[in-house]
Amino acid sequence: MEITSPSIAPGAEEAWIEVNDPIGGGGRALVVLRPVDLYKLENLISDGQGAWERGAYARRLAFKD
Repeated sequence: MEITSPSIAPGAEEAWIEVNDPIGGGGRALVVLRPVDLYKLENLISDGQGAWERGAYARRLAFKD
């Protein structure tokens, strides 16, 4: 599962959380927290950027393109 989280820190990086089975010890899930640059998002919305630029940013966040 990948989750985005708001950030204004320019050097914000992804954080990964591994969820393991407490009995067997095997991996159960991996959660990726990906930062969203709020300044960039604000500029994309308020500067009248086209839908293509907003879509490209959303794809990059969702799929790490």
